[in-house]
Amino acid sequence: MADLQVITGDPNALAAAVAWVTGALLGSAATTIAVLAVAALGALTMAGRLPACRAIATVVGCAIVFAAGSIAGTLTERRAIPVSDGTPSAAAAAYPPPGAQAYDPFAGAAVPVQREALPPIH
Repeated sequence: MADLQVITGDPNALAAAVAWVTGALLGSAATTIAVLAVAALGALTMAGRLPACRAIATVVGCAIVFAAGSIAGTLTERRAIPVSDGTPSAAAAAYPPPGAQAYDPFAGAAVPVQREALPPIH
């Protein structure tokens, strides 16, 4: 890394080089090549010149390569379950306890009102 800093004069040259390689491997040109490769594999498989297992393995490999960033992000974002110190969290404090009833202005709106029956008309 020291040699790279001497040549470029930039302390983040290695990070820039890795970013360039990543962009080249996952950019639009690489996506186009992968799409053409999968299309060619599909044509060869339908023609009977390529075993289906090989075609499926290639497609799964392309999917893993292009999804590697999100897979790594998902794996590194996993954290240990937090240990509670006994105090309720803000989310738990927002909900009333199960026995408490909050005021509901529409509580009796769906209940039919009992009225006196009108006398029959003679």
